[in-house]
Amino acid sequence: MTEAEDYIQEGPAASIAGMIIFTPVVWALWRTFTGVLSKKRRQCGMFRISSERDKCMEKYNLMKYESLLKVAQKQLSECPNTKDPQKCTNNTKSTINKLEKTIEEKKRKYNMRWSGGLGGI
Repeated sequence: MTEAEDYIQEGPAASIAGMIIFTPVVWALWRTFTGVLSKKRRQCGMFRISSERDKCMEKYNLMKYESLLKVAQKQLSECPNTKDPQKCTNNTKSTINKLEKTIEEKKRKYNMRWSGGLGGI
């Protein structure tokens, strides 16, 4: 469930460098293209250049995993009604454990970066 975006932080400096290297027109086309494909990018600002955009995108990503956890927990309560309840329960519990670990790590990174741990870097 790891996305490339988890490892790449755009930030203002990279946005400005992208404009210089690729020209503002190509940069704007790229931002428009990715914004059309990504609800997260639309909500956080397709053309915004700030660390607040990165913060918004990280928060949105965290909320996505939290909603996946809620779906998995709901699925666990439906397992007794499936064809193979034991298999469903085992698979769903495994998924829940992975999601909980992912959420914990994302929260730790988010807090480290945005709550003064790295000073917003």
